[in-house]
Amino acid sequence: MTLAGLAFVAYAVVFLDISHLHIALSGFISVTGLAIAGLSWCGVGRGERWAFATAVMVPTVGLAVALPAHYPWGLATLGQLGPV
Repeated sequence: MTLAGLAFVAYAVVFLDISHLHIALSGFISVTGLAIAGLSWCGVGRGERWAFATAVMVPTVGLAVALPAHYPWGLATLGQLGPV
């Protein structure tokens, strides 16, 4: 779970050299990844249920919002969706 959070941060780097919107998106992806990594390293590792629930809920909600919009334009590729 910690590695998945760090994968979000690595994926965010891909967006840094494009437009203003992509740079802003990169910021949100990276902080989400850092939050997941931190929650899983500190909270989930100690057996905290709230940390596990939050670390699972955050990327799931993000995926539920972002994923459906990729299909009408044919953007549901591994490179486009990243580690999600």
